[in-house]
Amino acid sequence: ALPICRAYSRAQSTMLKRVDESYLFIFDPSEVVKPFGKKMEGLALVRDASEKPKRVKSAIGKYVEVPVLKPGYPLRVAIAMSSTGDILPVELALYSFASEFFVSTNDENIQAMETLIHKTQFLPTLILDREFDSFSIIRHLCSLRQRFVIRVKKNRKYRIVGSILGADAPTYTREEITEKSSFLTSSAWITY
Repeated sequence: ALPICRAYSRAQSTMLKRVDESYLFIFDPSEVVKPFGKKMEGLALVRDASEKPKRVKSAIGKYVEVPVLKPGYPLRVAIAMSSTGDILPVELALYSFASEFFVSTNDENIQAMETLIHKTQFLPTLILDREFDSFSIIRHLCSLRQRFVIRVKKNRKYRIVGSILGADAPTYTREEITEKSSFLTSSAWITY
């Protein structure tokens, strides 16, 4: 990730001073597509959400949806929302899969979340979409004792620690992970 400029940091600090435990931090990453970009620094293929995914026949003969990819940059987006509906922009930053500093999308997300929650003394509750449902992010937030709500797809599976990788490796379902992981507790499941 590139160093954050002082003006951005000052603006972010001003917003974060208003945040208390009644606020929600809502993270919803996106992409900036540069379809005609050819020589932009760190340009990489990203999902173009403005186009419907293509239906392609997989190796086993089933049709699957594949997102349309175009040159661009992933975008970290987060807002803080108060109980009265006030919205504060707290994170808006591009990064690049092609950057020499890029480790992983999980790393990018964890860095941004951790910076924001440390600056607010862990007060707000995080609201996270499906991009954040990896076990490494869940485990990290639990180790910080951070409150969060995460959207997990019904068919999401988590590999059991120590099991051998493979198609038949034992896994936990999204419900079982809270029952069988000692560091993870769940207040409620909401299914809609």
